[in-house]
Amino acid sequence: MPEALSRSFALVLLLGCGDSVGDPDAGFECEAAMCVEVRCRDAVYFDGAPEEGNLTQYVDGGDATYVWGFQGGVMIQPVISVPPELGGGGDCVSVTLQHLPDPAHPELSGEIDSYRGATFRESLQCAGDRCGTSGLFDVVGVNAPDGVRFLLDVTVRGASWARHARLALRIVDEDGFDECDALTRERDAFGVCEFTRVAGIARIDAIAEGDSCEARVDVTMTLEPTSTLPSECGVALTHTVPVERGCADALSVGDMREVSWRIPDDPTCTPPTGGSPQELFPFGDAPLLACCE
Repeated sequence: MPEALSRSFALVLLLGCGDSVGDPDAGFECEAAMCVEVRCRDAVYFDGAPEEGNLTQYVDGGDATYVWGFQGGVMIQPVISVPPELGGGGDCVSVTLQHLPDPAHPELSGEIDSYRGATFRESLQCAGDRCGTSGLFDVVGVNAPDGVRFLLDVTVRGASWARHARLALRIVDEDGFDECDALTRERDAFGVCEFTRVAGIARIDAIAEGDSCEARVDVTMTLEPTSTLPSECGVALTHTVPVERGCADALSVGDMREVSWRIPDDPTCTPPTGGSPQELFPFGDAPLLACCE
């Protein structure tokens, strides 16, 4: 299982990503985009069978809120809380998280099969009568996971004890869950532009006239979704794209195509990679430019 050693994430942002960096005075070592407190990395943990006991903030059958990472990934943030009889400030714990399909909802597993969990080694911080970790950066995918259901298997080990819990969870955004969250949501690689992925039949409704071959003409298209979209979700199904007239000559009003259309929330949004009107054009094999000799 991959090891994600996340303590002092702010230190990573300050130092940047390199082959190997660290702050010896603070006792941290960082590699790539992750840091670990050396003494917790090298500590010896109890290797016996764990007792059952949930040390996270989640409840079985409840929700886990996701956040977007700064590089575009999606994560939940489990917090481990340790009762005083098990540990205190500065004690190290090893936390292993595993993501498993929920047998009660196998069709809602999202990207869980590709993001199976990680192990974190953390030192406990205390405030009042609580000792625990900050939120762990537990990656569950790269696309919005609203409504995804899975089993979170948690094993927490200290120097002389271990606890285990397996929780059925639904992943939701900060506003909770509604039927619009069940739509397939995507972001560009930089997390700037957001899209809804909709399957259906795309139809060309209108093609404007142009004076020359190189002139840009508006091509208007409408998508008829395979499944009914709730009207309150605000997904725009009619879009107009500028196309070189020489390319538009190969299209006809009424042309239809079965597509999986990546519809942007904001048609004017341009990803840092440059983007192109092709994002709005479901007839992927039809060029938009360079059709004139």
